[in-house]
Formats: sequence, structure tokens, C-alpha cells
Amino acid sequence: MGKYSDDEWYLKEKEKYISEYGEIPPHWIVFPDSHPYSIMWRMGAGETFVMVFSNWFEDNYKEEKNRIDFFLKYPPPPRWMETMASYIWEEIPMEDFEKSKYLERIKELGFSGTEKYLSDLEDPKWLA
Repeated sequence: MGKYSDDEWYLKEKEKYISEYGEIPPHWIVFPDSHPYSIMWRMGAGETFVMVFSNWFEDNYKEEKNRIDFFLKYPPPPRWMETMASYIWEEIPMEDFEKSKYLERIKELGFSGTEKYLSDLEDPKWLA
């Protein structure tokens, strides 16, 4: 079991998302207008969500195929592909992700938008 599984706050947050969605969907479903590099993921509701999702996902999706199937159900916007990859494959180099074998692998798995990864990630609308 993940490290928060017995904590009351974790159980409360987990149940909140499960009652609304039937499971805990990824970041871009719960916070659709967010950016993966936003400060919100390091404090407040975003930080709490990451802890809950990560723990729940780790407890429920042990095999690579199951992890891929989960994200095929919730395909990410291009800017979120690096985050998705980090949940599917735990040990990936995050430097130069757009040049890595993982982005090509994501495309091979049937995810669309890989060619827009960098332009979506660096879109000026996120600076507003």
C-alpha cells in the first residue's frame, strides 16, 4: 500500500474523487485548465491532489499495460505527456523529453498530439 493509505486526510480526498468520478482521474481531468509546471502542483489543492492521485495510482496500477490502458481512457493534452510518461515508466530522464524515445513510444501507443507537446507546453497563454 502507498504511504498515505491509512491517513484520514488521504482517505477523505480519495473518497471525494471516487464518488465524483468512479476512480481518481489524472491531473488534466480534475484541473483541465492547468499547466504541469504551475505552482499549484506544489502547494494547496494541486499538491494534495498529486499526493492522492500518485498514491492511489501506485496502489491500483502495478503493471505497465494497465497504466497505459488507464491513460488511454484519459488521454492527456500534449503539455501533460511528460507527466503521463512518468506515471507509466517510473525511470525516465526528464531533460529533453521532446527528444526522448518516450515521446515516440507514446505516439506508437496511440496517443495523439505528440507533435504538439512542446508548443502546448510553451504556449504564451500559460504565462498570463
